[in-house]
Amino acid sequence: AESEFRAIIAKYDSGTANKRCFMITLHRTGGVYYLRGAFGYTSGTLVESINFLSFSPTVNTQYFVACALDASDKSWHIEVWDATEQLATADGNYTNEISITTAPFIIGAMYSSGGTFPGYAYGGYVDEFVIFAEKLSSSKIAEIWAGTYGASSSAQLAQPALSSPADTATGA
Repeated sequence: AESEFRAIIAKYDSGTANKRCFMITLHRTGGVYYLRGAFGYTSGTLVESINFLSFSPTVNTQYFVACALDASDKSWHIEVWDATEQLATADGNYTNEISITTAPFIIGAMYSSGGTFPGYAYGGYVDEFVIFAEKLSSSKIAEIWAGTYGASSSAQLAQPALSSPADTATGA
């Protein structure tokens, strides 16, 4: 069957360095589209691929995709929404510990050391990308989609601790 994919987000180097961490792709096999996850393990030299869910994307349609991973129990959750409703949702587990590698983090493509960059470039737009410090529930994902997240939420964006120049100057 004919197969192709485009990287939506990737911390993944499938080239000579073999430093695979994770990648989320839009994958097409035999005319069926999947959102697919690829998780590197064994220091990134091996990869576990999971077809999260299938859906039929429409040209010129904006989609909201949320993917949540929890390393403590190796679970994943993914949802796809359009402008009016949730289109698909799926849950599952991955098997192996995800490797943390030195591969670059890239939105809209994949890096391949020794190859051409960008590789497997995604032909659409990625409007926003956010990493949270916790695995979000379906209800929190729905709040983000609706634009109401944060009004009563205790979840925080993962943010580095930064000090202001004034704090540095005063030794505070």
